[in-house]
Formats: sequence, structure tokens, C-alpha cells
Amino acid sequence: MGPDSFSRGVPPCFSAPSPDASGYSPATPAPTSPQMIPQQSFQPSQVQQSAQPSTGSTSLSAGEVGNPQWGFAFKPPAGWKYQQNEQGILLGHDQIPGMIIVFPHTYNNIQAVQQAMMEGLQEEGVYMTPSTQLQQTAQNSLMAEYQGIWQGSQAKGCGVGTLSPYGGGAMIMAVTTTDKYGSQQSEPAKQIAQSLRYFQVEVSDLMRHFAGYWWYYSGTAAISHEKLIHLAPDGTYRDKREDAADVGNYDQYGNLQNQYLGNFQDRGYGRWTPRGNKFEGVITVTRADGSTFDIEYRVKPSNPQKFGDYYFNGTLYHYATEEDLKMMDY
Repeated sequence: MGPDSFSRGVPPCFSAPSPDASGYSPATPAPTSPQMIPQQSFQPSQVQQSAQPSTGSTSLSAGEVGNPQWGFAFKPPAGWKYQQNEQGILLGHDQIPGMIIVFPHTYNNIQAVQQAMMEGLQEEGVYMTPSTQLQQTAQNSLMAEYQGIWQGSQAKGCGVGTLSPYGGGAMIMAVTTTDKYGSQQSEPAKQIAQSLRYFQVEVSDLMRHFAGYWWYYSGTAAISHEKLIHLAPDGTYRDKREDAADVGNYDQYGNLQNQYLGNFQDRGYGRWTPRGNKFEGVITVTRADGSTFDIEYRVKPSNPQKFGDYYFNGTLYHYATEEDLKMMDY
């Protein structure tokens, strides 16, 4: 199970809230973790869902919610109120028990979405696994029902995973206590999936500047450490690391045989956003589970105009050419 997984999909901003049987109201806002979105009332929605998923502008139209960096927007079902931050959206209803969580993912094919959904949700206080087989409800959409434990309560839910034509997409989970679950939770989740509008994430000049592979190496003749960061032009982030060693072993005749041990291992996936300029600034990486970390960058002072060498959090990285990648067997 990798870090970019539905099983690690509850954004920290929501702290896996309890599937409250009474529903949400402006007087009882959706629970969150203290450091994330503020406690605020939901705002009622008067909008209806679109008939089919579509593509279009990054600008949100009237009644839509979303984030230009996620690559999608949608219209909440009528009567469902929402809270939103950079990691996702939490919806609740005054009369309908439970909640709906919508958050972005960075998968690039429907098979990866399927695998992530099969793994289920596994977070602190949450263990939800599919209770039905996954169904392909559209060319870009999968759905299954889930059951398990949510903050100490027996819970059931409906999970929907979608894939954008530009890569990435949305994960949707509607959940409540087992005795309260029914179509009043699953149908709004389906409506959200149907109303999703996808768009290509806008790429800034600064993203174009940094897009590519960045490589770090240190070591001796016997031991080496390498790290490769891929800042993709579509905003996806990936990094790999290799710790390797040339190990001396003796064969059955007493002859010394060198053996190379090491290979690149995936370390993380997510999305990246830079802010600053070509000389210095910060790259913020958002993992699939909603957590973030910053990479402070500054160009190497001895050769600032070539922009081929940067310090990332104090460590010198070099821009990796196609020839470099071939040498690394990447």
C-alpha cells in the first residue's frame, strides 16, 4: 500500500469525524482538527447536479465548489452544506445523518483507482473495507459499498472513485452508522460524482521552470546515497531514493566477488506548487492523504544564471538530463 492510496485518504483536516446520527446543523458544525479549517456553519446549497461529468474552465461557476489545483469542481446536492480547505471538502445535512467527504487523488489510470478503493480506508479510529464488489458506473468512475468501524461506531458507507481525463480525480465517501445507512447517503455521493467537472490544472511559468527530474548524490566507492525528485509539468510530485553498497563476498574458492546492492525505491507521491521566483522560494508538496511539507529552494550562488543547480532544503540537487536518467537506469 503506497502513500497515494484511498486507504490513507481521510484528509487530516477532517480528523475522521464521527458518523453523527443527527446530521449537521449550523449550530453544530462539522468536527475538524484544531490546526485546520475553522469551526464555521455550513451554508445551504440551492443547486442541482449536472446530468453528466464534463470538462471546462478552471473558474468556478455559480454554485460550484472545488479548487483549481485539484483539477475538478462540483455542485453539492440540494440541502447539503459544506466546509472546505486545501485538502478536501466535508458535506453534511440538517436532517440526513452522516457525512460526505470529497478529496483529490493523483492516480493516472482507472486500474490504480480500483486498487486504492479495494484497499479501503484505514486511519486512526477508522477501518472501512468494501462490502460489495466494485462496479464501474461510468467510463471514468467506480463505486462500492463499505462497512467497518468509524470512531468506535459500526458504520456503513458508499465510496466512489473517479478519474479525470487529465489525470488525477476525486475520491468520494458517504458514511454513517450502520442502522442509519441507506439511499439518502449513497444517492448524494453518486450525484456529486455525476456533477464533477474536470479541467486541466493551470501551469505557471515558475512550474514550467522547475518541471523535470532533480537528482542528488553522495557517497564513496563502497556506499552511495541517491535521491531523485520528479516535478511533473502537470503538477504531480514523485520522489525515489536509493541507498546502495558494493559488498565484497568470497566465493567457494576464496576469491573476492563484488556485489552491488541497491535499487531506487518509491518514497512519495502527491502534487507540488511553487511560490517565489527562479532564484529562491518554496515548493509545497501535498500528499495524497492531505498532509503537506515544504521544500525551500535557492539557486546555487556560484552559477545563478544557468539554473541547473539548486539547494532543496539545504541539499544540492542537479537537473537530470535524459542521459543522466539512462545512466541511473530510471
